[in-house]
Amino acid sequence: MARTRLRGLTVAGLRVAIEAPPQLPWDWPAGPLRRFASSPDGADMTIGVRVGRPVAPAPGALRYDSSGGIFDVALEGRDWVVALRIRGELQRVARFDADFRMGEVVVDPDSFYARAAHYPLAYPLDEVLYLHRLAREGGVMLHACGVHRGDRALLFSGPSGAGKTTIARRMLGAGDVRVLSDDRVVVRTEGACFRAFGTPWHGDAPLSSDSSAELAGIHLIHQSAALEVRPLAGAEAAARLLGNAFVPVQDPRAVARTLALAERIVQRVPVARLGCPNDASVVPWAWRSARPVATALAPL
Repeated sequence: MARTRLRGLTVAGLRVAIEAPPQLPWDWPAGPLRRFASSPDGADMTIGVRVGRPVAPAPGALRYDSSGGIFDVALEGRDWVVALRIRGELQRVARFDADFRMGEVVVDPDSFYARAAHYPLAYPLDEVLYLHRLAREGGVMLHACGVHRGDRALLFSGPSGAGKTTIARRMLGAGDVRVLSDDRVVVRTEGACFRAFGTPWHGDAPLSSDSSAELAGIHLIHQSAALEVRPLAGAEAAARLLGNAFVPVQDPRAVARTLALAERIVQRVPVARLGCPNDASVVPWAWRSARPVATALAPL
């Protein structure tokens, strides 16, 4: 008789244990996600998966559009429900407790995920679940390119088209630099410091790694004719940082914690608005301007 299998996924120090049922013997898809596979032991989130007819959330759910399809998020009693559709058809529904520690994903038997035995937490579901749990663990995901040299990390944050992937590629050419991600980076508290973590949710390159480093600077980027730098602080720095954060706005608890976290980040980490020309001048400037970690992240 076939038995269920437990698989583990660890991103930014948060470990997920995923139960693979006999009817869905999925394997990790090709690409960066495989680098984040881990042991399921000591999981922060435990997810059961089963094949069945998913039940959509009640009317009133918030609806989002992503490259992975349409998804709805709703709070039903004390449980969170995330429903995912492709071309209008309900494919998967996840139900989680209030703390996003325990949950279940129901995969429709007629869906691609069941017919192809595909990864049941495929984007955007895995990212949505992580966003909620991160907020409860003192973390936030930023729309940013992250790079590190040794144990110093720099973030270059901005919307699509701002130049994050271009900066990531140019940083790689500088030698002894690793790219955490060219599109999504997690920042988490670590004692009195903050640490930047790579994620499997990359951009166009794709560039990502499962490494991390202490955060030494955040640059909010835009394209410009010449290198332009304006240091930011206080409420303006926090507001601009939040403008590039992935915040689960339907969850008041997560929103409050993310707002408080942004305030602490800008108090400890240098933040600047950075105009980037279409050349490599930003690379040497960024590393010269980065303060030593011990200085940048000193306790208040």
